[in-house]
Amino acid sequence: QKQINYLGFLSDDGVNRELAKSKFLIFPSKWYEGFPTIILKAFLFETVVLAPELGSIPTIIKDGYNGILFKPNNIDDLINKIKWALSNEEKCNQIKENAKKEFNEKYTEEANYNILKKIYEDAIEENKNNKLLN
Repeated sequence: QKQINYLGFLSDDGVNRELAKSKFLIFPSKWYEGFPTIILKAFLFETVVLAPELGSIPTIIKDGYNGILFKPNNIDDLINKIKWALSNEEKCNQIKENAKKEFNEKYTEEANYNILKKIYEDAIEENKNNKLLN
């Protein structure tokens, strides 16, 4: 396919450059990924992610909201989702906006710091109120 480039290993900067100019990222994993950061990078660069509904991925991607999920190991479903994405530019633009918004709300350094700080504050407060530990 002329529209698909197989690039092999890329440096971090190379990945960023490619994501910034790509319409889609197809994440075809067959494994139960822990937390694939390439999805977050795609959110940052407003690249629509197509990924399998597998493992932790559906906790990151909400189908049709901030990405597109396909059935794992189902090439026909992936093809249908690609066709849908290619023929629904306006909806894909909304998906990109939602993904970027979610990145900014959850995955920036500042957002992560605030989330972690809140976890510690809640744990300290719960410990103060737990008479069994005092």
